[in-house]
Amino acid sequence: MGRHRTPCPAEFRAHVVELVKAGRMPEEFARELEPTAQTIINWVVQADRARVRECVAPHLELAYLVTQSPQLLFV
Repeated sequence: MGRHRTPCPAEFRAHVVELVKAGRMPEEFARELEPTAQTIINWVVQADRARVRECVAPHLELAYLVTQSPQLLFV
């Protein structure tokens, strides 16, 4: 089985993600810090997906309300 590590603090993860988005390579962090390059890449992907969900969620809720209650449009 693989090794289990304690999760990194959310603030640390967010900081690393921002630095990667600013141009640093995940491999640099893997040499300097504990997480592997693949772990850091996963953090970046998760952060991107979370941002998309935050942007899309209000639109999905509105679309759901419109389909469930079309009479609300004519109030």
